Amino acid sequence: MQITELTLFTDNISETKNFYGNILSLKIISQSDNQVGFQAGSTKLIFKECKNTQKPFYHFAFNIPSNKLNEAISWMTGKVKLLPTEENSVIADFENWNAKSIYFFDAAGNIAELISRFDLKNETGEKFNSSQILCVSEIGIVSNNLHSIKQKLINDYKVSDFVKSVNSDTFSAMGDDNGLLILAVENRNWYPTTMPSQKSPFQIKFINDLNESYVITEEIV
Repeated sequence: MQITELTLFTDNISETKNFYGNILSLKIISQSDNQVGFQAGSTKLIFKECKNTQKPFYHFAFNIPSNKLNEAISWMTGKVKLLPTEENSVIADFENWNAKSIYFFDAAGNIAELISRFDLKNETGEKFNSSQILCVSEIGIVSNNLHSIKQKLINDYKVSDFVKSVNSDTFSAMGDDNGLLILAVENRNWYPTTMPSQKSPFQIKFINDLNESYVITEEIV
């Protein structure tokens, strides 16, 4: 599965533009007074300004080459504060997923992640920089009816359970190493923080394993 375009919302478009454009050095591909788009590897990442009373809040992840996590940590030092995942470590080790990752807050308070997935075998010899942010590989979708969403994704969009994930009534991962929809119930803490998940508007364009293109929005929840 490939997430080709992800549209999220922010209460401060200028801070978001500065964070992803200047701090993470992603290429700006579109901009106006109330939205900005970036090229995050193969994914178009778009933020639109939203002045609703509830501040939008998301968790999402970017794939990076499987041999570049330590270089990514060095590259991120001085740019953002990495979130601790356990005592004396900022690295999360997902043994079942054969992956390791680091987490940070973006300028809007979203939980973002850089993750190396070793089964993709996408090593590179180039020095790490923003061009090695390969794609948006995860986006959290929050709902209190996970069973209904899962059945809709399976039946209507031909997206299957992630074979490496241990799913439950409160959490499910669907897709594959290249693209995952992370389903979580409302008010479930997003790892590695104590910040509870919340419903926020989104638009996800993706291609499933059958090479079929789809668009889903928050209406699915």
